[in-house]
Amino acid sequence: MSKSEVLDMEIRSLVAELIESAPPAPSIPELEPGAARLTPVSKRRHFHTTTRSGVFTLGGLTAVAAATVLVVLLLPSTGQRIPSAAAAQLRLIADNLANQTEPQLQRNEWLETHIKEEWSMDLESLGQGGGTPVSGAEATAAVSATEWSNNFGESCYSLSIGQAQFASVTNEDAWDAAGLTNSPQQQDTPLENPTEQCESTTSNASNGAGLGFGIGTTRVATLPADPSTLAHELTTGTTGIEGLDQLPIDPGQNPGFQRVVDLLTTDLTDQTPAFYSALYDALALMPGIHALGETITHTGSTGLGFDVPSDSLTDATMIVVDPTNGALIEVRNLWAAGRDDPFQAFVSSQSPFVKQGGGLHDTIQWLDPIGAPSGVHTSDLPPTLAQQAGPLPTALITATASSGVSTQTIDTLQTQVLSRFNVPGSGAPIDSELRSAPSPEILSFTFYGPESQVRDVANVLQSSALFASVDVDYGDG
Repeated sequence: MSKSEVLDMEIRSLVAELIESAPPAPSIPELEPGAARLTPVSKRRHFHTTTRSGVFTLGGLTAVAAATVLVVLLLPSTGQRIPSAAAAQLRLIADNLANQTEPQLQRNEWLETHIKEEWSMDLESLGQGGGTPVSGAEATAAVSATEWSNNFGESCYSLSIGQAQFASVTNEDAWDAAGLTNSPQQQDTPLENPTEQCESTTSNASNGAGLGFGIGTTRVATLPADPSTLAHELTTGTTGIEGLDQLPIDPGQNPGFQRVVDLLTTDLTDQTPAFYSALYDALALMPGIHALGETITHTGSTGLGFDVPSDSLTDATMIVVDPTNGALIEVRNLWAAGRDDPFQAFVSSQSPFVKQGGGLHDTIQWLDPIGAPSGVHTSDLPPTLAQQAGPLPTALITATASSGVSTQTIDTLQTQVLSRFNVPGSGAPIDSELRSAPSPEILSFTFYGPESQVRDVANVLQSSALFASVDVDYGDG
């Protein structure tokens, strides 16, 4: 994104903010006696804004105040937070998103994403309960990853971890003294580097179970489209997506903001421009978010930065987004957990950490998506991953029980459906899962056979009159 585009976005957001915050103009009778009356010409005053190569002009006296604020807003100093500008900027990003097109995956296709990261790893203590404090055993490591996800909740990744880097000799000595290695290849059993793995959360009954841990994808079709309702559910952890509602959040962080960040950094299905537009509108309604203005990422892109400063945290989570399309181009200071935590790559079997346990504080210092995601065929995956992934499902059925229908009733129907349609040795297996809590019950079926089998099961579920909805997803868009 060019600098002029960022400048234009900041100008427009400021103008929107000024318009929203300006007090209503007094009517003619409210003017003080003797005050100058407006002429008929000046009653309809024209306000004109132009942008060209970073140069802009504002007409009228209002421009003086606006220009003063703009000078403060656009100062090159970093770390400056303008809380009143954040909501206006986020709403404009939401408006821009409404006109975007989302790439639609076809059957047997995966969304491919490239990422660069830098992790900070800090061994704080050894022993159960943090019995022995450890000082200075800190390192960083560069991580690069390619991730693939499909519309059935399956995801694969190829992860490469670089050498441990140290800010000082003291840090390296403390690291070595704790029995940690400087390279993933120095372990007793050298780590596969890159590591390649596929995970699956194909059942929508367990939707979002892998959020925060880099496993599978999350279906967001159930999230409300109304920004106010969405903001409330994200803040209170009542979205109904278990992994999102139970997301581990550091004390001092804004829970709504952190859940939005997690959605922006997670593989999603059923996402649309309208969903992302509502997400940014919801973010604009959350208190405490500050606009950081033009921000350059570690890989050289330019966007608008936002964070929620905290008195109890040195480095709060921060995002940088492209205001023209809402794309996340960097996240900083993200709580670290999951399958790609690189610390384990530097732990040998003889390390005191393995024998005694200990306490860690790992952080993604920054994460940058590289380029735009693209759709690829299963045959384009690395051979190891293509073999792990196997054939993609034919379809996924998600049936949500009507109010008052018992778990036992749904369980009985599930058994009957599998007994009737899941014929052993037919080469057309059906996987099934029932989620009974939190209510309502959700019954899901994953099919690998012909579409006729999918239609037959869907008809049985619909005719049972036990479900408020029966959704069939063939994974093509």
